[in-house]
Amino acid sequence: MISAAEVSNLASFLAVVFSFTTMFFFIVRILGEDLAVGGVQPMSYTPPRMSFCKILLPFKLKLIGVKEPYRLELGLTALASGKMRTFWGVDINSFHQVLRAPSEWFHSAFLHGNLFGKDKCIEFGDIQTITGLQAENEKMLVGLSSSSPLQLGPAPRDVYPCVIVLISQNSALVTVFHIKDDQCSLPSQVLSEYYKYGESATLLQPIYVSSLEGVDSSDKESQEDSESENLGRRKTRCIICHERRITRVILPCRHANSCYKCFKRLQNCPMCRGYIQSYFLIGPEPTQQDETQSSPQTHSWRDVVRRVLRRLWLDGPVVVNQM
Repeated sequence: MISAAEVSNLASFLAVVFSFTTMFFFIVRILGEDLAVGGVQPMSYTPPRMSFCKILLPFKLKLIGVKEPYRLELGLTALASGKMRTFWGVDINSFHQVLRAPSEWFHSAFLHGNLFGKDKCIEFGDIQTITGLQAENEKMLVGLSSSSPLQLGPAPRDVYPCVIVLISQNSALVTVFHIKDDQCSLPSQVLSEYYKYGESATLLQPIYVSSLEGVDSSDKESQEDSESENLGRRKTRCIICHERRITRVILPCRHANSCYKCFKRLQNCPMCRGYIQSYFLIGPEPTQQDETQSSPQTHSWRDVVRRVLRRLWLDGPVVVNQM
């Protein structure tokens, strides 16, 4: 006869075996699915591509340094002939209103008087002619005609210390400068740049390119040399694969650090970890047909193992009958 204790022990043993078997097959199932799909689920969200029009800026202005209070040393690169005028102590509200003005009025006001209106600009200089033959970053000096410094008040201010406007036949480049003084200790710098064409004005934003030492880490997205071929040449390689060139700029952080192939696997920016909302191109990308023809298919050992495990898991082991 079997005692109650033996039945209880047998039931406990069978329960343990059943639980262990169930857990074993559950773990094998999970591991098999993980190996079959590679362990990483493909992204269901594809960031949209933003369409930008590449333009060639007629002028490029760079702040080299401040020789003395309100006397700037600039580097000018001109690809077209035009005119330049410097405005000091410009009211910010008037500045943005003028920036949205029609192109004909903008050019006429620039040539015939104070562009920003009476009592909206402390001082403006004479018109200087730009021949369009200047060398790259040709040095030039601009400054106040009076020796007394501007009284702009403490920060935050309602005026821009210096605004330089360069106009060509049908467009203009407007550059806003901050100048360090006794009341505002921020270093002298370019605050913003606007490209005006017609009634619209586009704020030029920098692109932050991953580069090695000795290569400029930023550029203007509207510049002609925004091709990835010229953004550091051989040093502007994708930071993920280090093989292909950088062709995409991530928005809204404006980091350019990946090629088209590695970008498809990203959900966050590799540099700042910000979420990728959209992107735009800074260089040509091969089509899917060109990529297929140029690169033969190669399979790594991981792909082979995953393929074998997937077949074994879904179809079962292959049995060979020997006659």
